[in-house]
Amino acid sequence: MPLIKAPVKQQFDFYYDQQEAPTNPAIGDIWKERDSSRLLIQEWFWNGTYWLSSAEVVFTQNLNLGSLSSTVNPVIDFTVGQAIDRQNNLFITRYIFSAFMGSSSSANYTTRIGVSTPWSNISSSTTYTEIPNSASTTGTIDGHSSIVRTVANLNFHLNTRTVAELHNTNTMSPFNFVCRLSSNLTTQGLRQVMLGIYCRLARK
Repeated sequence: MPLIKAPVKQQFDFYYDQQEAPTNPAIGDIWKERDSSRLLIQEWFWNGTYWLSSAEVVFTQNLNLGSLSSTVNPVIDFTVGQAIDRQNNLFITRYIFSAFMGSSSSANYTTRIGVSTPWSNISSSTTYTEIPNSASTTGTIDGHSSIVRTVANLNFHLNTRTVAELHNTNTMSPFNFVCRLSSNLTTQGLRQVMLGIYCRLARK
């Protein structure tokens, strides 16, 4: 399940508290969306194109490779979390990657994130779609050391409902976030991988 972070205070020009979406908003305007009973549905801010949630949604994964000894495939695909919210799209802002080398070997790593339909072969180009500008290569990680890297400013609007946009199919289904990790070496001492993908809800 994704984690929900506390709302982040935004600079805004105008504040709306109503049921219907405001017309002609300015960048930074805040809208507290209410239902017909005046109960709060969500707080949004206008980024110039979309109403984005003030609160962030974070998909996380912690992968322990210790059982794989010192040799793993030079490309590792692992799922980060399943997105099933059909009411809102997602606006992906950044991801944070950290890794720990547990042996004396050294290597550099390239990370990239994408989406795939669940329960499928994510090595297939028909089911895996990479998020633009998400590829990032670390410097050399020496043995028994760690690295933390942030890939920011992705600002990718992901239509969670129109799967055809991603996989050329009309089937509406959930999807997984995927991290694709590759290395310049086939023999690696990688022991621990942690990844967090930061998103905001984007109102349809």
